[in-house]
Amino acid sequence: MLSLACYCRSGDVVFENSRVYLTVRLKNRIRLRVKKTMQGSSESKALGESAMSQRDSAPLKAVRGTKLAMGWRVRSGLILLSTLLSQCSYARQLSVDEILNKVSETYRSLKSYEFLAEKRTELVAAGESRSPNGIAISNFHQSMEGEIELAAVEPGKARLRVKDGKLEILVVSDGQTTWAYMPTLKQYTEMPGSPSEVPGSSPSNQTAGILGQYRNLLVGRFRSVSQYSSIAALEKNNRVKIGGDKIDCYVVKLDAPQLTHEIWVDKNRFVVLRFKQTPLRPQEGIALQTILTVNLTEANVNTKLEDSLFKFTPPDKATKVPTLNLARK
Repeated sequence: MLSLACYCRSGDVVFENSRVYLTVRLKNRIRLRVKKTMQGSSESKALGESAMSQRDSAPLKAVRGTKLAMGWRVRSGLILLSTLLSQCSYARQLSVDEILNKVSETYRSLKSYEFLAEKRTELVAAGESRSPNGIAISNFHQSMEGEIELAAVEPGKARLRVKDGKLEILVVSDGQTTWAYMPTLKQYTEMPGSPSEVPGSSPSNQTAGILGQYRNLLVGRFRSVSQYSSIAALEKNNRVKIGGDKIDCYVVKLDAPQLTHEIWVDKNRFVVLRFKQTPLRPQEGIALQTILTVNLTEANVNTKLEDSLFKFTPPDKATKVPTLNLARK
């Protein structure tokens, strides 16, 4: 009996087993290799027994018999090939425009999501500056680590927990009431309604501003990423580790006038699992630059989230205040 295995590699579709090969070259350079297994079938057993008694002629007869027996199997394999080609060629031919369109569609259609992310902010001042008084050289580098937990059920429920540099805050809304709590101060606020996604600077809008800032970081910016396809290029595919799994990703690079953006897109869900924002270095002189990298450690989209995520119970000894003093964070 013929046993076939198939895989894609560098534009090849390959049927593989253990012995006799047949190679078919197609117009689009896709190659079909079919092998006939000798083990486990009545034909192979018969040929094997013949080989024991007729050592001189058995190898040639075995090969000829195998070729005749496998003819119909080769034709069956060619029929299966068309289906496999449609799947493999689609993955190879997906353009950067199509990838970004699918990313935008994914984020625009989100009904619920829960993201856990690690944020790394690097401050860099490297280079040299020349003046009549001499040369100043800088190799300054400083980094800050942060953690972000963002969950939402549209249109009104949201939860944000942030530890980012000196800022540590929890924002929770059930759509009717919004709470903000700062553990370092043991203070919280309580406001009616759900917070707006539009950042604001007034005391009454500070909770909305913080929530809007991190929503835009992990969600909002990708809703319109398709409009930047003209400055985008598809880089070499890569993998991102989420939990114990390695996720296959498209890597897309966007070259803006002052910044370079790299995004790693899950090939199956079209969710951005990693992104990096790097400013262009000046050709001369020293400039302070900020490099931002965000890695998702968990990403759940359009799944049912527990109502308890969007409820807040003040901790013991926490004090309710009219506004939070973020300057004291």
